[in-house]
Amino acid sequence: ALFNKVLDGRDWLAGDSFGFELTPVDDAPMPEDAVNGAKTVTVTGAGRKDGDPVGFGFGDIAFTDDDMAEATANADGTRSKTFSYHVQELGVDGQPGTGGSSNGVTYSKEMATLNVTVTDDLKGNLTAAVAGTVENGVFTNTYESEVDYGAAGGLAITKTLNGHDLVPGQFGFTVKPKDEATARKFRIEQGGEEFTNAQPAPNGEKVVVKLLGGGVEFNQADNGKTFSFEVYESRKGGAGYDNDDTRYTVDIAVSDDANTGKLTVTTKVSGGATGVKTFTYATGDARATGAARAEVPFVNEYSATGDLGEGAAVKIEAAKTLSGRDLNAGEFNYVVLDARGATVATGSNVAAGKDQPGKIVFTGINYTTAKIEQALADRTATKDPDGTYRFEYTVAEQTTPLPEGVTGSVFTFQIVVVVTDNGDGTLSPEVTYPAGSNSLAFQNTYDTDSVGVEFRGAKWLSLEDEALGLTIADIADKYEFKIEAVTPGAPMPAARVAKNGPAGNVTFGNATYTLADAGKTFAYKVTETGSVAGVANDAAAQSGKTFTVTIADNGDGTLEATTSPADGPMFSFNNTYGTTPASSSLTADGGFAIAKTLTGRPITADEFEFRLAKLDGTVVASAKNDAGGKVELPAVTFDKPGTYQYVLAEVSGGKKIDGVSYDGSVYPVSAVVTDKLDGTLAVAWSVDGATTTSGIMFANKYAVDTASASIVAGKKLDGRKLAAGEFTFELSYGQGGDAKTVTATNDAAGMVVFDPMTFDAAGEYRFKVREVAGKAEGVTYDKKVYEGTVTVTDDGRGSLVAEIAFDNGDEPLFTN
Repeated sequence: ALFNKVLDGRDWLAGDSFGFELTPVDDAPMPEDAVNGAKTVTVTGAGRKDGDPVGFGFGDIAFTDDDMAEATANADGTRSKTFSYHVQELGVDGQPGTGGSSNGVTYSKEMATLNVTVTDDLKGNLTAAVAGTVENGVFTNTYESEVDYGAAGGLAITKTLNGHDLVPGQFGFTVKPKDEATARKFRIEQGGEEFTNAQPAPNGEKVVVKLLGGGVEFNQADNGKTFSFEVYESRKGGAGYDNDDTRYTVDIAVSDDANTGKLTVTTKVSGGATGVKTFTYATGDARATGAARAEVPFVNEYSATGDLGEGAAVKIEAAKTLSGRDLNAGEFNYVVLDARGATVATGSNVAAGKDQPGKIVFTGINYTTAKIEQALADRTATKDPDGTYRFEYTVAEQTTPLPEGVTGSVFTFQIVVVVTDNGDGTLSPEVTYPAGSNSLAFQNTYDTDSVGVEFRGAKWLSLEDEALGLTIADIADKYEFKIEAVTPGAPMPAARVAKNGPAGNVTFGNATYTLADAGKTFAYKVTETGSVAGVANDAAAQSGKTFTVTIADNGDGTLEATTSPADGPMFSFNNTYGTTPASSSLTADGGFAIAKTLTGRPITADEFEFRLAKLDGTVVASAKNDAGGKVELPAVTFDKPGTYQYVLAEVSGGKKIDGVSYDGSVYPVSAVVTDKLDGTLAVAWSVDGATTTSGIMFANKYAVDTASASIVAGKKLDGRKLAAGEFTFELSYGQGGDAKTVTATNDAAGMVVFDPMTFDAAGEYRFKVREVAGKAEGVTYDKKVYEGTVTVTDDGRGSLVAEIAFDNGDEPLFTN
């Protein structure tokens, strides 16, 4: 046959049919049944096997004397003329040469050229001996039903730790293939491999430990196969951890529907508490993210507890001193208030002599991981960068009412309790007291002549986001507070300027009031100055905060001082800390170079695109390669600390387009954003499977389909009628170990069609055509040898194109 149809990738189905169109070049004659200058035929091949050539043609073409006008005269007195035709396969849209893909079959875009040389012997009867060539006459359609498992979503082994932050390398998970085929497919040792969580994660946040399936491709050859492995947690937590003991079975079944070209990969994950989970990836589907992505989830629970006070090793150390008389047990009561003013503990004093400290005993405060999480949510606690938890409390004396003749001079303090999770189910609280002390000293006075009042306030620090790490201790001594009398002549404390302490206390000392002040109210104003990077000062820092002290004569020879506000600090300034967003690029600031390679042909700028996306599929950055294969991703903007997880993949990963097989690798990427405590954020990138030294590599491969070229020789026999198969001809081409020789015989009309020559690389290939001399009686055999060149070029779209040229333009016509 002059032309051949090949289906590569599967056997022919009963319903397979492909159309081809023959069109003339210039005014070449056409078969009688041509319509509008073209003829279309349909090729079927039911029962033919994968790769079998199915020959086809377009019927006879009659050449007339009129067609031979302007023919070229030959030296032997004959005349010849060459007619050319184009043949193209009808694409999916029914138009010639448009290709396309339908039901898994990619249609050929090749254009075959048929060159026919007709020679008229000019002996009165128009008999033509035909010779010629067919360039690119083998049309190969490729059937591919494939799923790149990694590019489709892969299989994510995830870890969630509730109750504690996840530390890199803390847990290990073993993946054990059930057979050699699974081990080979997923490139995992058959005895099993352990993977650890490379990235940290905040409490309760899911992290991808390992994304299996990168570079794993399923196609029609896997139809009916199932790949299975077992997954379990092999490195567990110790004391305080409730570990996940689930042993999961993962079965990945492949099914190919040859009628639709759709390959379906069904992943079943069984063994978990929620039963069997099924995830499906299929040819043509978008990348699976979120709940649609196959997942093997492990969840561990961590709980810890610790106490402050009431039998615990650490207590709030405080004492009451009463000047002027003995201190009675239980005479004074105290409260511990959290940042929202809620009472978390109470206390009262024990008995003591005059001017002697009497210990204050507080009820206990119990801390648990659950209570800490609630406190973080309520913003009554903050989490420091080192992983400890910070509670800021006000410890205040209840001054309403006080015993007769008693006034409070020091009756409120700020303390900070830092709770450390020891990672073994225990919590250890530590108390930070006002600067220069290791306890709280409450002072009251029993005096009939005067009363002293300590001017004490508080410095608070709020965070714009609970993930920020600046603490009240970090800004100790950074702010200055000045006090002035609003009421002229008001008694003043010894210090007029104070700074904030590590627990937020601001103390000016005592002011003393006498009987002459009875019945008067004195107003005071405190202003704040100072600055810390990232901290916005209290709106009233410059205008100031006011408080009053009212002195009353109790009528029994004693004075009583009442402050407003009555409980808690006399004044407070609440500053707010926040950070500006940080922009960082994986390829710039992160130091991970992304390199794109293409083997098989040169790479061009902007040819390939890469995307960094969240686990839910939202793209946060994308870029294309430059002419050298370098990829520079734009920056991603972060507005608060945390661990952010992404995947990096090439667009069209796992697919083959215009001869290019795209890399299906998927790289898990993490960005750890931390608070630099100066109003700015720092970003540190990490990539699973890559280092800043090795970089990230995406390797694509370009390959071409084979080209074909067919030689058609003509045979004349002078003196008697020519019989089919009477003479044999030989075509030889190639060199060395690649040399090939094929033979063919003539048909009754004198046409000799050789099997196509095939070529898998661009270049120039020489060939020779000759008649094999036989021993027929009375026949003189033509000894002429025709030589020529097949020039094969790469069209840059995955196809090779062949062109045939005979030396001196002579096409093979043998006359015996």
